[in-house]
Amino acid sequence: MAPVESPTLDAWWSDFLAGHVHANREKHSSVRARESIFRTHLSPRWGGVTLDAITTEAVQKLKGDLRGKSPKTVNNVLVCLSTCLKAAHEAGKLATLPRVKLVKVDSAKPPEFYEDALTERMVAEASKLGPQALATVLLGLDAGLRRGEAIALEPGDVRDGKLVVARASYRGVVGTTKGNKTRTVPMTPRLAAAVAALPKATRLLDGATDEGVRWTMECVEKACGLPATKTTKRGREKWAGHYHVLRHTFCTRLAMKAVPPRTIQTLAGHVSIETTMRYMHVASGAPEAAIAALAAA
Repeated sequence: MAPVESPTLDAWWSDFLAGHVHANREKHSSVRARESIFRTHLSPRWGGVTLDAITTEAVQKLKGDLRGKSPKTVNNVLVCLSTCLKAAHEAGKLATLPRVKLVKVDSAKPPEFYEDALTERMVAEASKLGPQALATVLLGLDAGLRRGEAIALEPGDVRDGKLVVARASYRGVVGTTKGNKTRTVPMTPRLAAAVAALPKATRLLDGATDEGVRWTMECVEKACGLPATKTTKRGREKWAGHYHVLRHTFCTRLAMKAVPPRTIQTLAGHVSIETTMRYMHVASGAPEAAIAALAAA
């Protein structure tokens, strides 16, 4: 058998994108994430070397050099590298695969969420910014939508007091939701009222963008007295603008009300039940309630 001639990582990358990523119709956000990882971490390091030079020892050194990054970031880089090399191996471009072992992620840290008093202040401050800002905040807080899901909503997705979440927007490109599944979320009365007050347009949140939603959240966080997260070179304070914390709050509040994990998973659109279980730490009375129910039965 003739020896395998490995291309360089840079040369293989374009074939990998065309033959694996695009052929499998990966989400636009996933493709952009892979390209960012390749451009930032992989190409500068190994772009000019052949694939067979990326050994297990070389991968371990990469992990060591990334030790200042969060475990999630390190694992994203490792998964991207591993998938790329496996595709090369399957295509006959790489004889031996290096061992790519992910780093341990501490899943014990609970997701950040807002207390009830703060959420009410956030709703009040959002209402001062206008109907769209109020609806934006409530879509995350009362329906648990991701930012891209809220941006992609259309008027036809509002049906009989419920939201049909079927699409997500990422940097202006609309595709499927995370997990490629459609879900239906009943609206709270205040969310239904906020949605009904929106002007008619092609999108429910007319003209909303990632940057626009982030700006709305920055304004709300600042008005509620939350601390700035950083200071720019010109001395201007900036807030996080994290829409995702609203989603965390939605799931946490459900867990506090002893809503079953499977129901929370369905409403939030979690791909894995393990993601949902991160919120169950707040249901401190659940074991006692369960035993009391058993005794009563």
